[in-house]
Amino acid sequence: MWMHGPYAGGFSFFMIFPAIFLLIFLALCARRGAFRGGCGGAPGRHKRHPHAIGARDLLDQRYARGEIDHEQYLRMKDALDS
Repeated sequence: MWMHGPYAGGFSFFMIFPAIFLLIFLALCARRGAFRGGCGGAPGRHKRHPHAIGARDLLDQRYARGEIDHEQYLRMKDALDS
């Protein structure tokens, strides 16, 4: 029985298109960091930005600038430590 059409009986130029699209998709994902957890990943596994400031550092800075008084500082510090 003979087959007719672009996929009949062997390799066709149109059979390579899905492979090309797959390779382009994987290359774009790799470039965005999807395989290292950069496009979502598991919660809690993200690396912290090197210049990120923690909550305690922000609290210390606000106290140093005089935005909050000593009582507020101690209350907030206790809340962060617990």
